[in-house]
Amino acid sequence: MMAENLAYQDLILRIRELEDNEKILKEKTDRLESAIDAVEDGVWEWDPRTGNTYFSPRWFSMLGFEPGELPATYETWVNLLHPDDRDDAVNTVVQFLERPENPFSIEFRMRTKDGGWRWIHARGKTIARDREGKVSRMVGTHVDITDRRRLEHSLRLTQFIYEKASIGIFRIAADARILEVNNEAARSLGYSREELTSMRIFDIDPSTGSDNWGTIWQRLLDGGGDKFETTHRRRDGTEFPVYITSNLLEYDSQQFSIAFVQDITHLKRMEQALSQAQKMEAIGNLAGGIAHDFNNVLSAIYGYAQLAQLEEIGNAKVRECIRHICLGSERAKELVLQILAFSRKGISEKRPTDIGKITKEALKLLRASIPSTIEIRDNIATDSGVVVANLTQIHQVVMNLCTNAAHALGSRGGRIVVELLRVDIGPESSANYQGLIPGSYLKLIVADNGHGIDPAHLPRIFEPYFTTKGLGEGTGMGLATVHGIVRDHGGAIKVYSEPGIGTTFHVLFPVADGPLPPISEEISEMPGGTERILFVDDEQSIVEIGKELLTRLGYTVDTRVDSGDCLEAFRTDPDGYDLVVTDYAMPGMDGEELIAEIRKIRRTMPVILCTGFSTSILAKKLSGSGIDFMLMKPMTASDLAVAVRRALDAR
Repeated sequence: MMAENLAYQDLILRIRELEDNEKILKEKTDRLESAIDAVEDGVWEWDPRTGNTYFSPRWFSMLGFEPGELPATYETWVNLLHPDDRDDAVNTVVQFLERPENPFSIEFRMRTKDGGWRWIHARGKTIARDREGKVSRMVGTHVDITDRRRLEHSLRLTQFIYEKASIGIFRIAADARILEVNNEAARSLGYSREELTSMRIFDIDPSTGSDNWGTIWQRLLDGGGDKFETTHRRRDGTEFPVYITSNLLEYDSQQFSIAFVQDITHLKRMEQALSQAQKMEAIGNLAGGIAHDFNNVLSAIYGYAQLAQLEEIGNAKVRECIRHICLGSERAKELVLQILAFSRKGISEKRPTDIGKITKEALKLLRASIPSTIEIRDNIATDSGVVVANLTQIHQVVMNLCTNAAHALGSRGGRIVVELLRVDIGPESSANYQGLIPGSYLKLIVADNGHGIDPAHLPRIFEPYFTTKGLGEGTGMGLATVHGIVRDHGGAIKVYSEPGIGTTFHVLFPVADGPLPPISEEISEMPGGTERILFVDDEQSIVEIGKELLTRLGYTVDTRVDSGDCLEAFRTDPDGYDLVVTDYAMPGMDGEELIAEIRKIRRTMPVILCTGFSTSILAKKLSGSGIDFMLMKPMTASDLAVAVRRALDAR
């Protein structure tokens, strides 16, 4: 009996001990769960042998799920992994099971309930093995590191932008020491980053000295930032303009300036080019106005000379003088066309052109504008061929290339050689000129014995605004303009240069079929008629010449010097005229407006428009106005006679 009592008491003690242990275990479990909740980690437990798995409530909630909403299985974890991260994560676990001695750590993305992705940092380790040494229990945690990964990405992106920025970035201390620079700052100045961080700001900015740095820093303190232009000096001593935006910052109790430095050399060159373009536009407007007025004077000279040719003049010397007046008028007409094209009042027309003649004219102008220490030699082949070209643009090509050569020679002088010859380019030779079609070409050669071009610069010499000259010495547009003109004419350009020896440009223009149009020397036979013509021009002399010529041809001519008077005359007797000949540029109502008013009265009235501007550009502008013919001033007597007859016969 006593033994039974002792056994009973022992059982009671054991039960109480188990209850105490269970209470202690529950307290520890509660403390563990409280600790886990406090650190917001998701806890997991897994038996790889049986597949038994446990996911804590936080494991679910960090992905937006309710606890137990998904089955607690290894497959659930795998299925939630991002496709790009799945293989690495699974392989990490597999490798751990093969060698489970050390804990594992890996980062991956997991899909949330709403379809998004969260970055997870998973850790795990072995806490139990079976008799065979295989893992029987693993535990670990999931930590949501999405915010940390975003911050890391932002930091990497910021660093990438800092390193790759196309502007220089400086961090400058209060005592003017350069604390830090990015790659562009070092590249633009020709120093290494380490070299710059051992310098002060006034070592690279000649306008900033140690004596005025205090003033600059105080301005930053007062305003918090500053914007200004200054000049920076490279390692090689060259200087370039920069625009600086600086801000005063404070970090970790240290004040410093962050300066964003932009190289504005290109901008300054563009400003120069714009200024030059504005000057040229002003000159062009002046030249265009003078050319237009001169055209009217020339029309009178040419017109009266042609009328004189119609007279029976027995004196051969007088006839020869009149012939030369007509020849000179034709050449002056070409000059006016060039001036009008330059002033942009005319269009860049291409027509059969003697490039040799244009080249010689350009060289005459050049000789008067370059130093006497520069010798110009030319070898211009005569009758080398005709090129369909724009006179002004070809003149510009010659001038730009020769001016470039003169700049290369500088004040020390030297020699410029200009040649023009005809060459035949075969398939093999054309390969040396990109896009050139085999055939006959005129080759313009411009060579100098100047300092030559650095091989590193050769690939860029035709780029707009590229120049090795200092600010104020060139816009960098000369060779770019030449390249554009040459390509527009179906040609090609190549450059050969050797530093210290000189530079040679080869320019090819395709030769056109057929000869140059002849300059009229005599008035050809002119058709006449008996119709009635209304002739209007604001220049009295042109009106008189037109009336005299057309009257000689048998026509009845009514003239006006005012477009408004002309319209009134036509409105008074619209059926009394067979043809209207009008100038284009007239005060009050121009020729286009006059024709429109006349056509309102009589829709089929034939008209001829005379202009001192380009007939091509007006033809495009007035393509729908129904003008029968356009004549370029100063017009020849035969051109006027033929145009009048054709307009009348086409009724």
